[in-house]
Amino acid sequence: MVIGGSARALFRVFAASKVKQGWGASRIYRSTVGTAMGVQKKWGLGVVREYTGLFKWEGVVAKVSRTAHVPRFAIVDYPYDKERRYRFFGTANYIDPETLEESTRNVSFFADRMKSEEELEEDYKNILKKPEYEGAPTLTGFKLRSVGHKSGWGY
Repeated sequence: MVIGGSARALFRVFAASKVKQGWGASRIYRSTVGTAMGVQKKWGLGVVREYTGLFKWEGVVAKVSRTAHVPRFAIVDYPYDKERRYRFFGTANYIDPETLEESTRNVSFFADRMKSEEELEEDYKNILKKPEYEGAPTLTGFKLRSVGHKSGWGY
């Protein structure tokens, strides 16, 4: 049996993949009822709306210059718990220095001010220079996919 937070985490992963496949909110929610991913309807539909909004503007964000900020109309307002104004979603590419194996991972960052893709990549490289990341794969690239803004906070 999956408890509380784990069910919500599973639902988030499932909902994100199904939104990308074009499923609607009700269909996503109904397919999880009675499973380990069962969540409250209001919360579940809210998660789907959040992902729908984030994925809606990926095409616009992809065309923004690496040194420019994402335009305000392409920033999605949604509630999240972190006390930060913006949340940036992207894809990070890595290479393992020992095996030379390449990998890709979805990542997100929080910040109090708007940042460009180039600034985010530089910040991430600086984080990975910390001693606790010694031996970790090397960041070879970062692509910004979408930007969220904390509901109720100013721009």
